[in-house]
Amino acid sequence: MNIVFTPAYQLAQMIRQREISATEVLNAYLEQIAKHNHKLNAISPKG
Repeated sequence: MNIVFTPAYQLAQMIRQREISATEVLNAYLEQIAKHNHKLNAISPKG
């Protein structure tokens, strides 16, 4: 299962059922941003 392509409602259900943690979801999204942001420049660092 690829967390970043899982629908939000399903992730929420999985978090409630403790099948996955919110930290795991956050880390998956941060990894996805780090992997692709250099091409997209969609997220700019603060400061």
